[in-house]
Amino acid sequence: MGVLDSAKAAFELAKKVGSIDLQKQLIEVQEKILELQQENSDLKEKIKKLEDLSELEKTIVADKNAYWKKTDEKKQEPYCTACFDSKKQLIRLHWYSSREGAKCPVCDAPVLFAEPRVHQQPFNLYDD
Repeated sequence: MGVLDSAKAAFELAKKVGSIDLQKQLIEVQEKILELQQENSDLKEKIKKLEDLSELEKTIVADKNAYWKKTDEKKQEPYCTACFDSKKQLIRLHWYSSREGAKCPVCDAPVLFAEPRVHQQPFNLYDD
């Protein structure tokens, strides 16, 4: 028998005895029990989310300005570092058509994956 069941049984007994004050007190006890059960459920959910986040953080690696989720030691799609670092949201980046970079659909952060292009010869602004 749980705590709430015990309180209900005590309430029924108080009704038989005819004690209004005891009934009021037991109603308050039942309300507190329900509040504590809700708080307990909320805390369990929060713990589960934190455990899931901890597991997720073990499966991502930062490389080339993005996070990559590793599965079977292979990199998958790139994810936004800004969204994950600030909001703990794993948002997949959308590739540019050139595949040299991507953009976050949530925060609009641009990410370039290609190495910067280097000119073969120095550029001289004053040459004819």
